[in-house]
Amino acid sequence: MAVEANSATGGESRSSTDVAVMPQSKETWNLKQAVINISRRPGIFVAFISTFLFALQAICIKLLSGYVSPIEIVALRYFVMGTCCLIMNIYKHIELRPASIPELKFFLFRPFVGLTTIICQFYAYQNMRVADATAIFYANPAATCVLACIFLKEALHCLDLLLVFLAIAGVTIVARPQFLFRSENDEVTASGSPLAVCVAIVGCVFLAGSNVYVRSGNHLRIHPYKITFYHAYLNCAIAVVIVTVLSHWTVPCLVDKLILSCIGLLSFFSECTYVYALTVESSILVSTILTNEVVFIFILQTTILNVSIDWLSVIGAVTIVSSSLLISQKSLVPLQCYDKCPYLRKPQVTDV
Repeated sequence: MAVEANSATGGESRSSTDVAVMPQSKETWNLKQAVINISRRPGIFVAFISTFLFALQAICIKLLSGYVSPIEIVALRYFVMGTCCLIMNIYKHIELRPASIPELKFFLFRPFVGLTTIICQFYAYQNMRVADATAIFYANPAATCVLACIFLKEALHCLDLLLVFLAIAGVTIVARPQFLFRSENDEVTASGSPLAVCVAIVGCVFLAGSNVYVRSGNHLRIHPYKITFYHAYLNCAIAVVIVTVLSHWTVPCLVDKLILSCIGLLSFFSECTYVYALTVESSILVSTILTNEVVFIFILQTTILNVSIDWLSVIGAVTIVSSSLLISQKSLVPLQCYDKCPYLRKPQVTDV
């Protein structure tokens, strides 16, 4: 009887303790758990900060439209970015001299592709809606798949081709060419001038080519700060030569100087936060978070630039981002799935 009484009282005490420990509501517990999870994985929070900084940089470039040429913005941006990166290289005691001839060739060729990409990107930002230009550039994973199959001999499956066509469909919806979409104005499409749309597509292809080229040079084991240093200063030198030959130098006013300085600082901090996020989180997760840049730009261009939302552009952007996400998530398929899916090619493992 005493044992039963003790068990009964023990049961009552446990139930009362459970009632005291339980949270007030399920929603409150989920919010606290989400905060705890984010605090344990700071890379996710830093990746969102990097995404917002990239979007804010695009809006700043749009604010200089008609006042400063895109190539001049590129030159000043890379100068500020290279100076900040030089300070980081000195602080980290990184040897700046190329270690080998292949490394020197890598440094000399990459700025050509990178500079073409960034000039096309800035020109598209200034001559069409920022969100539409960003959506077109986010089709680069599809172009990367095709170029990697051609130059790196990587496998290209039926699902990859389907996602590539999905990205092309999204770009078509955003660009809205005249031969598919009738408009009252024959000079300008819904997104911007036809030249700006073509430049954005060319920049997307060059961005994919840059990704493939960097991937092909992974065996060189070059420090990211060293790559960024050479990339920034060589691009700055080339951009200065182009602006001088074209006589596009301007004397910006005080406000434009502040915006140019903000673009350089935003470029540096966005790259630093992006690199940090990649060091603590998986590249698939970081690239997935970066697709939210389109969402941030839609919000910023509506609030800052007073640009009305075009829902057809939203549909095209969602299509492109979905294609990019699916292409990125394919690498999360575990190796065990290759035995169950006969249409997937199992990677070959060789002993060295």
